[in-house]
Amino acid sequence: MTSEQLHLVVILIQAFFVILYGSTYWRWWNRPLEHGPGYFLGIEVPAGFYEGPGRTWMRRYRIALLAFYLSLVVFLGLLIAGASFFHFVWFPLVLSVVPMSAFPLWARRALKPVPRVVTKLGVAFESRPLRECIAWRTETAAALALVMLWALLLWRTPYEWPGAVILSWMAVGILPIKIILARSPFPLPPEQVEEYHRWGEASRAAFMRIADIWRWTCVAIIAMGVIERGFPAILTPHWSRPLLMYGFLAAFFGQLIWMGRIGYRVNDMGRALPPPGTWSGPSGPVKPSLPGGRIWFFSYLGGMVLLIVLLQPWL
Repeated sequence: MTSEQLHLVVILIQAFFVILYGSTYWRWWNRPLEHGPGYFLGIEVPAGFYEGPGRTWMRRYRIALLAFYLSLVVFLGLLIAGASFFHFVWFPLVLSVVPMSAFPLWARRALKPVPRVVTKLGVAFESRPLRECIAWRTETAAALALVMLWALLLWRTPYEWPGAVILSWMAVGILPIKIILARSPFPLPPEQVEEYHRWGEASRAAFMRIADIWRWTCVAIIAMGVIERGFPAILTPHWSRPLLMYGFLAAFFGQLIWMGRIGYRVNDMGRALPPPGTWSGPSGPVKPSLPGGRIWFFSYLGGMVLLIVLLQPWL
């Protein structure tokens, strides 16, 4: 894939994100109310909250939502204007995540929810053995595919290594994320235990499948580069290169649509259930636990940004 083709692919993907979020904007507009008027983004609030300070918080949330969407539009405009993703445009892409990721943390700290204390111990922590959540044959196949692709890349197109390093980091980092998800225990409330358990397990399974999709997408991009640059004879028919690019885009967009649907389906399962952290056991508030999740999350994103910065001269 030439640099011009890659730039076109990035533009098409970003345009798809803009259209996708624009078409589902109404779902996000009232998201703080998804558990009913007694909650704000899963934070339990007092009666009459939305007639008082809740109006201000809803306005703040919608401003953050608008800032997120406008950042996507600006990102698309910069790409169309010719800005390079690796040289500049990745920065506003990172900034687009800040409004919607930081706002819930700010709201929880500011609203200071007081979890409901339960007199009966109704909390059961349960994690899944790795063999039940992770197919080690699939993990081995992904590792072997990466090793083989790197061997072919260094043999045929060694100058393509910077982009492959970033994509390999993104692919390899999926396994620790899956291990964290498998070992994370889901707290069960004193009521609606079975329903809440099904919701937690469905959420875990959905995140696992989404993680697998992203990992194989990274591997596929590396493979496309190796085939196109390292073995151009395979793509000698004039129609083969556009077919490869648009076939990849069709598969990518199809996966995004599938992920959106499964996310909405899992989210709908939990609408009538108490949000995590709204009840408290004998030892304090009960919340979902992701052992090491926060550390790896920042290490994963931070490592990706660091690689992009360090590899700037070769990208």
